[in-house]
Amino acid sequence: MSSRELSSRASSVELEYEDTRTIEWIRGELARFGKVMDFPWGPDFVDSIAGSRPDVLFNITEATGGRNRESLVPAVAEALSIPYTGSDPLALGISLDKHLAKLVAASAGVEVPGGTVIRSDPNGAPRRIAELGIGYPVIVKPVTGGSSVGILERSLIREPAGLPRAVEWVLERCGSPALVERFIAGRELTVSILEGPDGTAVFPLAELVFDGDDPFAFYSAERKSMHRKEIRCPAEIGDALAEGLTERAMAVYGAVGCRDLARVDFRLDREGRPYFLEINPLPGLSPYYGIYPVQAKAAGVSCGDIFGRLIGNALGRGGKA
Repeated sequence: MSSRELSSRASSVELEYEDTRTIEWIRGELARFGKVMDFPWGPDFVDSIAGSRPDVLFNITEATGGRNRESLVPAVAEALSIPYTGSDPLALGISLDKHLAKLVAASAGVEVPGGTVIRSDPNGAPRRIAELGIGYPVIVKPVTGGSSVGILERSLIREPAGLPRAVEWVLERCGSPALVERFIAGRELTVSILEGPDGTAVFPLAELVFDGDDPFAFYSAERKSMHRKEIRCPAEIGDALAEGLTERAMAVYGAVGCRDLARVDFRLDREGRPYFLEINPLPGLSPYYGIYPVQAKAAGVSCGDIFGRLIGNALGRGGKA
């Protein structure tokens, strides 16, 4: 893959989609619970699902479009009173908007990196950052980009002169406002959550390691496309930190209104203070490269257990929101 091809793909929601191998694996796992039908997102989606009336919709759909793209499928399911797995449209919409999710997290008492949203005038971005007193380096992201969409290695900006160009690229290529925020140099940890009839489980925490523990490395589109990460699970952290991260993750999970499952990502600064990065209520379930399944396995939870709990939760709710 050339750098030009990667740059183009990195600005597209295509980066959020599971690959064919993973889709086939998910289909096989679901077949253990009954007949499986595919409802790919597209112009015929509404007619297709309305005509078929499945017993439950297993939602992993990113769909297409803007900030509401992850909310479209569950919104249709709700309108048709079809049970579906995972969070509702509102929680999915809040989670996809990184800035809004951080505002909600902060309102729940969870520390977030300082930052601002730039909707126009890239050349004015350095002044905005200076006025807020945010030191460099900073990182530039699309506000509504999931799965490393629009986050390249060059998105880490170490001095004001490089900021306008990075903001301009996001505005022009990603179709989203740009979130400019303080970059937290340090370790990256993630908390994965699964709800079931017997309560809520939090899997062993995992640490994502890039380039041999480089504190300035992060999960860029380049690393994601090549699956260049090491997952250390359980993470080598003390009990107090693990408990603190779990409490913060559950606080964000509840404040956003998520249900069934989610992955919550944090970074630690040089002093070990955690900062909330984002919450993903549609975490990747691939057994080949996904983080969530690694944490589930460390907890002794099989993929069949995960799928069974999600389907049971959805059926228990029926067609209700």
